[in-house]
Parts: sequence; C-alpha cells; structure tokens
Amino acid sequence: MAAVDSFFAALPERFNAEAAAGVEAVFHFNITGEGGGQYAVTVANGECKVEQGAPDKADVTVTLAASDMAAIVAGDQDPTAAFMAGRLQVDGDILLAMKIGDLFLSG
Repeated sequence: MAAVDSFFAALPERFNAEAAAGVEAVFHFNITGEGGGQYAVTVANGECKVEQGAPDKADVTVTLAASDMAAIVAGDQDPTAAFMAGRLQVDGDILLAMKIGDLFLSG
C-alpha cells in the first residue's frame, strides 16, 4: 500500500488551484486489491486536502484495482480506456470526475 499512499500524499503538491476555480467537491478513491486503500480528496476554496479512509459523503467515487491505478499513474494505462473497459468505475457526477486530470499536474 506504500506506493498508493505515496501517490495520494503527493496530490496536494500537484494540485492545480487555477483549474480548480469554482470547484468544491469530495472525491472518494476506492483502490481495491493488494496494495489498495480508500482515500478522500477534498477540493474547496482553491485548496486540496487528502485523508486516508472513505469520506462520509462523496460527489464522485472512483473504484479501480491497485494494479490498474499503478498502470495509470505510470502512464501505461489511459484512464478513459480503463473506464470504457470496465476496469475503472465512476459513481456520482461523471462530469466532475472528468476534471480530475486537470486538477492535478502530472509528475
């Protein structure tokens, strides 16, 4: 789980406040399987906060296997292709989910 923890711990440093203008949302990432975990990413007032565990309420829940998460983070898997193949599920506001890539700078 260390790699997934490290990824989520680094999100606030990669946060793109300009792209988040007007966005107030809670994203729940449910990473399944070995090395997975649950994370709440809150975007509000131009800031990003990451907490381990499931939020009480989320605007978007993204569920995928830890192996798929690792492939996406490494750039070996396109998130849209993973979604279309059913390897990445999104519950909630799909349009908000589509903004995730813009909210966090790659790196």
